[in-house]
Amino acid sequence: MFHATCQFTAAWASPAACSDPEIIERWRVHQNASSDSLHHLPTCVACLASWSVESDRSTPVKHGLFEIREEAKRFIVHENAKSHQQWEALEPNGKVLVARCAVPLQAQWMPRSLCRSKSSVIVICIAAEANAVTRRSEVHVPVKRVLDRKEAGERP
Repeated sequence: MFHATCQFTAAWASPAACSDPEIIERWRVHQNASSDSLHHLPTCVACLASWSVESDRSTPVKHGLFEIREEAKRFIVHENAKSHQQWEALEPNGKVLVARCAVPLQAQWMPRSLCRSKSSVIVICIAAEANAVTRRSEVHVPVKRVLDRKEAGERP
């Protein structure tokens, strides 16, 4: 068993003890490699239940989903200002792990040619920090259209 900010033992069951997303990821890797991981299941569930995009911040080795969602929000604010439709950025998939980006993130609408049924924004890193896994990444951030009262059929 490895040692990090938290030690992962059967006694470790406090959600507050695992607020670091990197530790959670290391826990997932360890659990996948462990043959006797079922006795740790309540611990893992408690830890993952405490995770949120708000706490998933960038580190020297990975780009946080918080910053990725914020870039999608900035893009949506700009798009809302130039169109008559209003959109809201939702949360990216929490299972995504993104290498640290060496350049500022970019965002754009997901091309219709990718055959996705719902609208979303792609947050793109065109140059990741040097690593052995990836040079570039794209994270899809779902969006939803915010209807005004007239469109929603409500009475003023």
